[in-house]
Amino acid sequence: MTTYVYAITRPGTAAPDLEGVGGPVRVLAWEQLAAVVSDVDVDGELPATARGLKAHARVLEALATQATVLPLRFGTVVDDDAAVVEQVLRPRAEALAALLDRFTGLVEVDVRVLDEDEVLLREVVSGDAAVQALQRKVARVGPTAGYYDRIRLGEHVAERLRQRHAREVDDVVAALRPLAVDVKVKEPSLQGLVVDAALLVERDRLAEVDAAVDAVARKRQDLTVRYLGPNPPYSFTVGEV
Repeated sequence: MTTYVYAITRPGTAAPDLEGVGGPVRVLAWEQLAAVVSDVDVDGELPATARGLKAHARVLEALATQATVLPLRFGTVVDDDAAVVEQVLRPRAEALAALLDRFTGLVEVDVRVLDEDEVLLREVVSGDAAVQALQRKVARVGPTAGYYDRIRLGEHVAERLRQRHAREVDDVVAALRPLAVDVKVKEPSLQGLVVDAALLVERDRLAEVDAAVDAVARKRQDLTVRYLGPNPPYSFTVGEV
């Protein structure tokens, strides 16, 4: 039996009443630090299954609602509880304590905004005289004769879409930034995803953040606004834990 590590926190943090990746979750305290762990029956690297990933995320999300936590990546396994102290906590005790101080009372919320590409494309075409002129020109000639005009049309539309997406990011982030300690805007990774922003916010202000996101969604009913959190500060601790 080995020990699976979910996160670093402070002594006194209550273990969530959840079945973790391998078993019940518990908190292992050492000096000014604590690790959230569970026993797991695995020899070597833990395979990344959907069930395991969901269990890992559930534990971290439950912790974030009531404590300051530094999340570890999925699959962090050491030999036993003693190894948690000797390999995870003791070597970086000062740095981990400083990070916990830095993120005290803070959580991450993720705001994602999706736009329907077909609807957006029609809006771009209908509102741009240059695009309409190129469309008419391309329609009058054959595929070969209109080859370069088709390229120009595609480039023109792509640039208008990029400008529209940039405005969406600016508008959404501007509406939420006053409530955030920090903001990270990520490069959209899915088709139709125009805003992918992580906000570091005070846990005590979550109700205000909820209301601000709802206001964005009401104002822009042409968009789909998704709001996830509170979560541990995943986006703000990358490379530091």
